[in-house]
This record gives sequence, structure tokens and C-alpha cells, in this order.
Amino acid sequence: ADCFFGFVDARPPASPALPWWHHMAVRVHNLGSASNPKRPFGMHLLSSHTVNNLGVQHADSQSKNLFLLFLVPTNKPTFYYHTSEMPFAGKWIREVTKFHTHTIIFQEGLALTGTTAQQLGLHTPCTRSEAIAAEQQGPFLAGCDAVPTWSLGFAANDKLKANVLTQLSRVQRESQLHPSHRQYPRILCRMIGTQANVHGHLYARRSRQLCEEWEFKAGDKLLTIGFFGPPPHMPPGGLSQEGQVVSQHLHWYMFYEVKDHWQHASVAYADQTRQMRRVDGENFGYLQWPSH
Repeated sequence: ADCFFGFVDARPPASPALPWWHHMAVRVHNLGSASNPKRPFGMHLLSSHTVNNLGVQHADSQSKNLFLLFLVPTNKPTFYYHTSEMPFAGKWIREVTKFHTHTIIFQEGLALTGTTAQQLGLHTPCTRSEAIAAEQQGPFLAGCDAVPTWSLGFAANDKLKANVLTQLSRVQRESQLHPSHRQYPRILCRMIGTQANVHGHLYARRSRQLCEEWEFKAGDKLLTIGFFGPPPHMPPGGLSQEGQVVSQHLHWYMFYEVKDHWQHASVAYADQTRQMRRVDGENFGYLQWPSH
């Protein structure tokens, strides 16, 4: 079983250390048995697939898990996207699939299938800051930087998102005219960033996540786009200083039922150009996305 908890300390800065405790109770119902075919098993083995952005591991991290970061400026609109590939056929359980980011400057996000970033007008070169590349550890390559929204000719992310949706409508029309075995281009999830101003200090809250059902084949791709920028309720002297950046994630923790009746665990690290993936404890495999 996997449990995810998030805590936000809303006390003033420099407050003394405070232990956190969480008590959880779990009740399990036996919904059937093999000896009673009229009441088949009600519980299914779920597989997990984690999608992380490529980037750099935090220098102070003592965790054995590899949480990679990319840096986002706080005073201007930017966006970031990555493409990942599903390792097995299945159907995700949207009620327990979780999207994770740092919502302090996260505005909103989209998760799509059946289309590519290039088809949606996000034709941006991958740039990697020298500072992140210098800190990179182990075999993991530094991921792409967040992209300034103005580089695509848009002054704000709402204009860029509107163009993405316009291009998606075009791709959907073309898909209807030329059917293929690919997934129909559509939005699977919309993620909305939320913040709270507590006594003049800005705190992140978990993003709202509105997802549809998704049944996929092995090799189907998930495109995730995140839009970042100054929060709407900036405290005086808040995060808008020139040159200030915050670390970010664009992560998925997915749980799904597979068609082969086995249980799988996989993890992928992705950015605009490539994916690194480990399935069921095997060595990492590498995929390079085409530039068109």
C-alpha cells in the first residue's frame, strides 16, 4: 500500500522546529472469495507508474529516492513540459492518481494524450543552465530549463494556453479526417494551482486535479504541460524580485489496472526531448523523442 501526505507549516518564518504526527486507520472489506464465484474478488492488484521531470537532485537531499528539480523564475511567466510513455496496457485509477508540483508559482497545467508538444505549437529548443549541469549527479542528465512564455510570442500564459487549445482543436479535426490506431487527441487532466496568504506570507496548497478516465495501450504517450508565473495575491515584497528562482517538480504518481493481470512498478524521468525509464527493477532504458 502507498500513502501520500502533505503538510504545510503556516507559522511565521524562523519558528522553532515542530514534530509532525499523523495517525491513520485502514479498514479492509472482504468482498468475495475464490470458493464463491457469485461474489468474485472485489480487490484488484494495482500497478504503479511514476513520471518525474529530469533535472538535478537537491544538494541537501538525504533521501534515497531521486527527486529531480528544475528552476523557475518567480517574476515572469514560463512553462515546462515533458512527454512520457506508458510501459503496459491498462486503465488508470484517477481517484488515486496524483499530480505533484510546487504550487507557490504554479498557475495551471494540462495533461494530454494522442498529440505532441510540437503539434500544439510548443516548438521550443531545450536549453540547460550551466549551474544545473554543474550540480548534476550520477548518470542522470540535467533536464531542460523552464521556457519563457515570451519566446513563443505570448505576453502571458493565458494567451499561450488559449493557443494550445486552438491547436488541439485543429489536431482533433485532422484526427477525425485521418483515423489511425493512435489515441484520440484530448485533454485527460486539468490541474489548477492554489495558494493562500496567511498573515502576509504566501503558502502553497495542493493543486486541484480534474481528470477523466483513461484506458491506454503500451507505448501510448502522456504529454504534461505546466504554466508558471507570479501568484495573483503576491504579498508586499514577495516573490517578484529580479533573478529569484524557486525549485519545481512536474510529477505524476499513477496507479492503474493492467491487462496482463500482473503487478508492475515503473519510474520514468522525462523532459522535452527524451525519457529514461526503469520497469520492474530492470536497468534504465532510454527513448529520444523526435523533434517534429
